[in-house]
Amino acid sequence: MCGINGFNFSNAEQATKMNQTIIHRGPDAQGVFTDEKVSLGHVRLSILDLSDLGKQPMEYTHNGRTLQMVFNGEVYNFEELRPTLEAKGYTFKSTTDTEVMMAAYLEYGEKCVEHFNGMWALCIYDVDKQTLFCSRDRLGQKPFYYYHQDGKFIFSSEVKAIVAHADLNINTPENISKEGTDFYFSLGYIPAPYTIYSNVSKLPASHNITYDLKTNNLKVWRYYELPNYAPVKKSKEEFIEEGREIFKQAVKYRMRSDVEVGSFLSGGIDSTSVVGMMKDFTEMDKLHTFSIGFKEGNDETEFINIAKDYMGTKHHHYYYEEADFRSQFDLYTKAYDEPFSDYSGYSTLKVSELAKQNVTVSLSGDGGDEVFGGYPIHSIGKKIDKIKKVPAFIRWISLAPLSILSSFNTKFANIADALKVSLGKPEDFHVITFAKRRYKPVVYQNWTREKLKDCLNKGGNSLGEALRIFDLLYASLPDCYLVKVDRASMQYALEVRSPFLDYHFAEFAQTIPSDWKQDEHNTKILLKDMARGYIPDDCIDRPKHGFTPPIKGWVQDDKFAEAFKKGFELIKNHDVELYKFYKEKIMPVPLHKTDYMTDMYRFRLVMYVQWYEAWIEKTNG
Repeated sequence: MCGINGFNFSNAEQATKMNQTIIHRGPDAQGVFTDEKVSLGHVRLSILDLSDLGKQPMEYTHNGRTLQMVFNGEVYNFEELRPTLEAKGYTFKSTTDTEVMMAAYLEYGEKCVEHFNGMWALCIYDVDKQTLFCSRDRLGQKPFYYYHQDGKFIFSSEVKAIVAHADLNINTPENISKEGTDFYFSLGYIPAPYTIYSNVSKLPASHNITYDLKTNNLKVWRYYELPNYAPVKKSKEEFIEEGREIFKQAVKYRMRSDVEVGSFLSGGIDSTSVVGMMKDFTEMDKLHTFSIGFKEGNDETEFINIAKDYMGTKHHHYYYEEADFRSQFDLYTKAYDEPFSDYSGYSTLKVSELAKQNVTVSLSGDGGDEVFGGYPIHSIGKKIDKIKKVPAFIRWISLAPLSILSSFNTKFANIADALKVSLGKPEDFHVITFAKRRYKPVVYQNWTREKLKDCLNKGGNSLGEALRIFDLLYASLPDCYLVKVDRASMQYALEVRSPFLDYHFAEFAQTIPSDWKQDEHNTKILLKDMARGYIPDDCIDRPKHGFTPPIKGWVQDDKFAEAFKKGFELIKNHDVELYKFYKEKIMPVPLHKTDYMTDMYRFRLVMYVQWYEAWIEKTNG
């Protein structure tokens, strides 16, 4: 696990400067390669082959071809790839995955990534072809940002390293992206390919870049498509057995390391299942597990204790309090160098700090909800699918049987809202729902329509499946939850690996009948059956809770009120519609009368101000 940087001109000093901005990602070593065409930088967190042979940028030569590579992540199946490549005449000096990946590039070309199982953001400099080949893993676990303008191509693991090119004047008020800002206030994060800056992009998950150093031509394309939903006729027992085999291999892969591996443990089914499967590969009394509790709000300590006692791990628990939140406020903005308003980013920073005191690698349960259908919105989609079975003309005249509709517990404001959604185009789901209370600018509407339409095609026109796939490929996972975990963990040089994000699980989910993922009342049905016998039933049958500190009561003081007012003035100059939304829907609500929705938008505005002060005002002041 590491941080990578690079650009299409020679400047060792600038490459070193970029390395320094992300040194937290790899404090064990750093390196720079330059020639007359290219500069590459790398900061190393040593996980595999701790010797100097594992340092990057790494050179590989075979049959007169020479490559230089920088790589962030892990390709877990490199041990399986290596013998095939050796049989073809490739030789290796180290025991790293990096060297195997370069040999795979020489053998398979740009299709090499199709052979990889892991998480990665990489750049391979093909010296002979004079090209840079860049790639991001299938589900977007590792970040890749880039700038391409005026003949310059610059990339990094984090935006802050690109901002370090002071001559580009990236972090100026004039360069703040309207689209990026609109997405932030719509979602609380900014999805790929957008960023907060007009001239910086995110490489989307499952995409590659080829940059031609001779012509300055940059090509971006998708190399991986999730298979379409095609439920297989098998018994549930057969699905359980198949799912457990995929899970076992995924956990085994992610325990490959030359340093100690631990695990996050929340007491929920996802992380507890990961720890339960780890017992096949390690001694539980030597396995470090880490958790966060809250003395108020959604505290999971009861279930964490059940899980750690059942499995007998070497457990570390920390109670997160208001003082922790306040002490982390500046660090949060430094770590998430774009506006980002996921409350749980704070507690994720703390659990990463706790884990790093004991291990260098930690497994997590990320992805379980997106693979197996774990969010209430996925059940809502299934409910709408069933409502749509009522003839449209009956729904139009509002004569649908109220007993049926009410039993769906639609979670909408009223039955009329559910009817409205069922009568609209399914790709308009996010545009229609809560339309009167949420900020939904045109760029958000167009993006959700486009992506949800793609997910409907991949989900067999089932809205329930489409909403799950939407979260897996585009929404909650790649640019929100995985950003949260990557920045928080790498701030403390901790590598986090997620077995549920093995792409075989994503493909397996496309074969599972929808009713075995979730129904109108239950979520992750098949995963719960897979987990029984491995973990306590109490951790399977418990209610779902988010990993969210009780922030609402902590942001009601004068400091945050001032930030809120400052933010209102900032957006006044940015966007008429955004200003109007806050003026009419958010500002008039007194603090003591706020609800979830207004609290969410208040916090987004406060975090935007915090980002603006740290990355715009302090730099240009």
